[in-house]
Amino acid sequence: MTKAYVQDWEAALQRRQLISEVELEQLLDGVTSRRRAHLSPKTIAQLQEDDKTQRLFLEGKPSDREDESLLPRQSGTTEWKAARGEDGMKGLTVFRWLLTPLST
Repeated sequence: MTKAYVQDWEAALQRRQLISEVELEQLLDGVTSRRRAHLSPKTIAQLQEDDKTQRLFLEGKPSDREDESLLPRQSGTTEWKAARGEDGMKGLTVFRWLLTPLST
């Protein structure tokens, strides 16, 4: 995960002294597997798909699920979605006031 949060990945790897990237990945994969062992096969499959999407993101590659992020939230009130920025209006905030009903 560090890779998603640092600007200079190679420098971050140089600072890591206690464990190699490969060893850390193996350790975290083991922890993940043990934590998921009690889950249903369907849930595990969904989480594995999420893992794949995350790996693609970290590698800078587009994912198969990228189009999903373009859809606005389908549930919740208009006000709730707008307050959370999940109404599909991202990038249109300047014009949001045009689409907001006037209070009487």
